[in-house]
Amino acid sequence: GLRDFLRQKAAEVPVLLQWQRFAEANQALVATVKYIQAQKVLSEEEIVLLSCITIPVLTLLPQLARWPGIQLPLGFNSSGLVALSAAKVFGVDRPSRRIRGFFVEATNLVPHAWHQVSPLVNQPLDNNRYVLWLHTLLAEQEPVLQRALTQTVAHCVSSPAAQFWTSRFFASHLHAVIAVVSSPGTGKALADTVMRVASPLLLQCHFNTSLQGLERVILFLETWVKQSSLTTASARPWVECAEALLMMQLRGQIQGTAAQAPFTLTPAACVVAFLLGSEGLKIDTAYSADTKERLVSWLRNGLCGRVQGHEDIVSRG
Repeated sequence: GLRDFLRQKAAEVPVLLQWQRFAEANQALVATVKYIQAQKVLSEEEIVLLSCITIPVLTLLPQLARWPGIQLPLGFNSSGLVALSAAKVFGVDRPSRRIRGFFVEATNLVPHAWHQVSPLVNQPLDNNRYVLWLHTLLAEQEPVLQRALTQTVAHCVSSPAAQFWTSRFFASHLHAVIAVVSSPGTGKALADTVMRVASPLLLQCHFNTSLQGLERVILFLETWVKQSSLTTASARPWVECAEALLMMQLRGQIQGTAAQAPFTLTPAACVVAFLLGSEGLKIDTAYSADTKERLVSWLRNGLCGRVQGHEDIVSRG
């Protein structure tokens, strides 16, 4: 049964890690993930056994940064075990204090391994889907974890290797990313986090002019409105990033591009139009007249330009 299996792995995994038999330890994690996926619910005893499997792995991960070939699969499967377990536990009844203690301990270990320059962060976002899922599952249930989860997701999404807009699991990533860019609260820390996410996302979608890229940007904006209230505080970093992107393009400061004006309509322009047209945002008072005029000119010049294909027609709409 499940408990006998977990008892075996709980005794096995720490020993394998101690003896640096990492491939075998990862195989044990993979087998455990498959077993947990087949369960509908998990008991407190089963969660305790899972903690004996996952906590030693999460604790060891930062020490494995020099060996990405070892660290990455262990990180993927250990974060998968925590996320899958959370999905079985939260949302049914309020978990016991002991169960919640496991998730708090495990999740607080995640930022130590998924820091800004970690190989675990600098990889395609699909490989960090369990980390993003953890944010979706736990950030509201356990407010004490919100900051750690938000910072970790921001690291993952802002990585040059992430490629959020073209990711395979885009729909499941969406909710965690929007939760980060619309995090409640104010202050420099929040603004810096949103800025760190907004800047690469705008730059990536600016050059992804495919119809799929445009559709995903529109889905992102629609979900943002449905999932949370759009505030001037959460929109400000996006407006500032959009203006910076515009000025970089005009000056030819974006690698691989030449200075050019007027700006064409790209998916990034859809984000600008969304922000300028959103009700409740105090655009006139929150931003300078020059900022607003530059962004409006971007849209105006794009609309006045020659239609260049089906994607351009959709952008104009």
